[in-house]
Amino acid sequence: MLLAEDEFSESGVLLQNLHLPAVAFDTGLYYENHFLAFFCEHCLSGMHIGIYEHSSVSRDCLQTMWLQRGAKLTSLARSDDGWQSAGKSVSGQTAVLFYRKSLLIMMI
Repeated sequence: MLLAEDEFSESGVLLQNLHLPAVAFDTGLYYENHFLAFFCEHCLSGMHIGIYEHSSVSRDCLQTMWLQRGAKLTSLARSDDGWQSAGKSVSGQTAVLFYRKSLLIMMI
C-alpha cells in the first residue's frame, strides 16, 4: 500500500484512519513453506532445542517448522511482553545447565 505525502501532517502523523484489507490467512502457510523449502528435511534431527518464547510474531509457526525438521523442543518460558525473558536475563549458571543438558537455546 502506497500513501501520498499529503496524507500525512508535517510531523509525519497519518491524517485519516486507513481501511486495510483483510489479513490473508495463507500468509503463515507461505512463510512456513518458504522456511521448510530452505532447510533439508531432517536437518534438526537429534537436536534438543530449549525455547524462550517472547513476543515474536513467528514463535508458534517456528516451533511447528522446527518439529517438522526433526527437532525435539522444550518450552522454557513464554511471555507476551517480550522483555520478561530477554536474553540478558539468562544467567551464566542457567546457560551452563542448558549446555550440560545439550539444549540449544533459541529466543523467539
